[in-house]
Parts: sequence; C-alpha cells; structure tokens
Amino acid sequence: MDAIADDWLRQNEREAWSRRIRQLRQELAQGQAQLSPSEPISSEQLRRERKSVRPNARSCYEQQ
Repeated sequence: MDAIADDWLRQNEREAWSRRIRQLRQELAQGQAQLSPSEPISSEQLRRERKSVRPNARSCYEQQ
C-alpha cells in the first residue's frame, strides 16, 4: 500500500512541477518573469514548493 501511495505522490509531484514549468515558460514568453543566473532557487524554496504539493497529494490519495 505504501508503494502505491509513494508512486502516486511521485506522479503528482511530477505533474505539479510540469505545471509550474509550463506556467514559468508562459510568463517568460509574455515577459512577465525573468530568469537570472545571479538568483538561483534556494533549496529552502524548493522544499517549500514540495511541501505545498505533498500534503495535498497525500490527502487526495487518502480520500480515494
């Protein structure tokens, strides 16, 4: 059961990152966002992004 939950969470996380990447690409194309090598994403920012996805993924999975 845990393996199924882990697979589901990984899939959900991949989809969330894909959506985020698409959103950023769209913003870049419209000139609303800029990527700057002088401002790398910190590991803390990545952790926050992941935490914002995982609790939702787990609760959705448990409701099924």
